[in-house]
Amino acid sequence: MLSTTITPRFGDIHGLGHVNNNIVSVWFETARNPFFRYFNLNHDLKKWDLILARANNCTRH
Repeated sequence: MLSTTITPRFGDIHGLGHVNNNIVSVWFETARNPFFRYFNLNHDLKKWDLILARANNCTRH
């Protein structure tokens, strides 16, 4: 299992202290390289055959 620790920046949080919905996609971008390395060891862009096509917010309140 892979894990990446991301510390929210000041701009990632809005005035009420909640994470801005738009920043979650940026966090996925930050964590993707170690994950993609399993499928494309050299990060060869000519052989890049894996994309993130959809991301859902699955948290329940």
